[in-house]
Amino acid sequence: MAIEWLFFMKLKQYIIVMLMATLLCWASFVVVLFNIDPFTSNSLGFIFFYLSLCFAFVGSFSLLFFLAYSYLVKVPPPIYRLVTKSFKQSLILSLVLIFLLFLQGRGLLTIWNFSFFILALGLSYLLKRSLKEHNHI
Repeated sequence: MAIEWLFFMKLKQYIIVMLMATLLCWASFVVVLFNIDPFTSNSLGFIFFYLSLCFAFVGSFSLLFFLAYSYLVKVPPPIYRLVTKSFKQSLILSLVLIFLLFLQGRGLLTIWNFSFFILALGLSYLLKRSLKEHNHI
């Protein structure tokens, strides 16, 4: 019952909670950035680096996308749809950026790998959209 209020938040509460969580994620990323030496650290240091950056990206992009949708849409749908849409898209964008950063860190990001990755993302988006139009999803 203590977590029940998360499911019935008002918009102002959602924005405040999301903003505070995002600031905490950025603070944890700064702590990881300045306190973990990548040359002497094991793989746990890299996991903390990528996870803290990913969470910070998700929070930041989610708030930015929500604000953009709420100001740019002329006839806004219900707020929960905007929140859900912005969170899903921020999660996808964050995972894509973290994956590209990981490839760059390993020296594997070439123009061919990047082009193939973008092509795969585009095709998966088109497949999802095509299936959604035919009511399979």
